[in-house]
Amino acid sequence: HYASNAGGFVYEYDGLGGKFAGDQTGTLNNLMAVTYHDDIPGLTFDPKSQNNVFFCKHSDWAYENEWRVAKALEDCRKQDEIYLFETGVRPVSLTLGWNMTKEDSDHLKKSANGICRVFQAKIDSDGKIIRESI
Repeated sequence: HYASNAGGFVYEYDGLGGKFAGDQTGTLNNLMAVTYHDDIPGLTFDPKSQNNVFFCKHSDWAYENEWRVAKALEDCRKQDEIYLFETGVRPVSLTLGWNMTKEDSDHLKKSANGICRVFQAKIDSDGKIIRESI
């Protein structure tokens, strides 16, 4: 959850559909829904099977209803070992993982201040993942 055993974060965006027109591969720069499978399909000789690498997850994660974009690294800017790209769309929320360090959490909360809603992911008493507004 949110990378590095809940030590990461996730930004939520709305209105990205028009920002990603796709390319000739059918994979890059294309906003696509993740598909969920009990047995994740692998790569085959069918060129479309490359999408299985980027847009398939185990069915245990289906509650996330995730959408993804795969970009060529050459189209991104590298900053502190992370590859970033600009969409021109502001995030609507930021969710912090429950194992995030205080230093990282404070830094992200400060950067999101006034830009979007901020949530803290937690595990409730029933073992369900919830988001609390902070």
